[in-house]
This record gives sequence, C-alpha cells and structure tokens, in this order.
Amino acid sequence: MTSQALKKAIARVADSNPPWLNYPLPHLHGSLYVLSCDELGAASSRVSTHHTAKKHYDKMSCIDIILEHFDSCRTSLMSCSLAFLRVRLQNLNLTVSPNMSRFDMITEESENVDNKVETAAELM
Repeated sequence: MTSQALKKAIARVADSNPPWLNYPLPHLHGSLYVLSCDELGAASSRVSTHHTAKKHYDKMSCIDIILEHFDSCRTSLMSCSLAFLRVRLQNLNLTVSPNMSRFDMITEESENVDNKVETAAELM
C-alpha cells in the first residue's frame, strides 16, 4: 500500500462512524447480560427518565432500557453533522479541536457518557 493510499484509508475511517455503532442489538444484549443487576440498574437509571429508584427492575428490564436508549442515540449519532457533534461535545464541556474527526468525536462523547454511568454504578 502506498503512503497516499494509506492516508486515504485513514481519512475514510476517521470520517466514518465507529464500528461499535453498527453492532447488532443481540450482540450488545449478550455483552450487557454479564453485568450484575446492580450495575445494570445504575446504568438504566442514568439513561431513563422513567426509571424510579423505589421500583425493582430485573436484569432483562434494565438491559431493555439501556438498549432502547443506545439505539435512539445511535440513530441520532449516525445521521448528525460534524457541526452538531462539535456542539454536543462543547455542551458536555469537552475539548473539541477544529480538526477532530467524526470517529473521534463520537468516541469522545461515548466515553464521557460511559464514565458517568460507571461512576453512578460505583456510588450505588
């Protein structure tokens, strides 16, 4: 592969969505199922406005809540513009460089959300 072809390949990946955005829901379901009910409850309470602390949720209910949220976010992220992504990151008080790629912006936002969910799970 020539250096020019390599540069084009890197640019194509950087300007695309991260591969994990395309994982099928059954794959994600299986990945979430290994987590404890407490971890899933903390995550689902973080992403759902309908989740209440006083009600008991089983693992499957929590997974469904998380996947429903992920699927709606995924749909939004896959179709939004770079300008919209920049604004989203800035609203989260994250550093955004002018030459930041789509791949990096989506990953940055996801990692920020994941860190908040992990912190919520640790506090429970």
